[in-house]
Amino acid sequence: MIPVKVAAQKAIGYMHLLFENTSIYGIEEVEITNDNKYWLITVSMADENLPLANVLGAGKRKYKIVQIDSDTGDVKSVKIRKFD
Repeated sequence: MIPVKVAAQKAIGYMHLLFENTSIYGIEEVEITNDNKYWLITVSMADENLPLANVLGAGKRKYKIVQIDSDTGDVKSVKIRKFD
């Protein structure tokens, strides 16, 4: 199993690759699935619909969950993180 720190670094790197013109703020949550097969890394990023507010530091954030295979470190998916 890859360490959580490696999974987090892979999640951030992948998000920079996908959203190269968007500010990626960092890791918000980390979870391993009950079967230990995947790391679920929640990453916060700027809401590109509010560019001026983001520059001023007042913009809303969006959150994505990056699913990473805990054995290989391969990114399996990126999904929108919704809050209740």
